[in-house]
Amino acid sequence: MSIIDRVKQLTGPMFFLFVFSKIIIGIGIGVLIAGSLLPGSGCWILAGGIILSILPAIKICCGK
Repeated sequence: MSIIDRVKQLTGPMFFLFVFSKIIIGIGIGVLIAGSLLPGSGCWILAGGIILSILPAIKICCGK
């Protein structure tokens, strides 16, 4: 079973958390690249996105 098939099998709230965490990670990377927009907070935004993506990643990887 491919990764895409496993993502398709996620429940609604878990899929929303998966997508939302990827958006937060993208914002964190953007803030880090911009640098002067919010100095010092890019790492915290990125870390928050990574923490949010842990549970969906476990569901995708292990299928539990």
